Amino acid sequence: MFSRESEDREAEAGGPTLRGRDPSLRYADAHRVRLDVGTGVCVYTEEIGGSRAGSGHDLCIEAVDEPMPDYLFRS
Repeated sequence: MFSRESEDREAEAGGPTLRGRDPSLRYADAHRVRLDVGTGVCVYTEEIGGSRAGSGHDLCIEAVDEPMPDYLFRS
């Protein structure tokens, strides 16, 4: 999740940081997280407080244990 720690790791790896582009950035006070009990997949995150309050992700699991073609897993 996006935080001071994740930005520190990104900076250590030589990557760009949001705080570098926005010095007034305030990190979230907390994160709301939902995990799907059946799969253990993180299906929802939301930043609470900070400059990006409400940012996060939301996904819907449409299938579990269905065959998937191999090409989906190749880079």
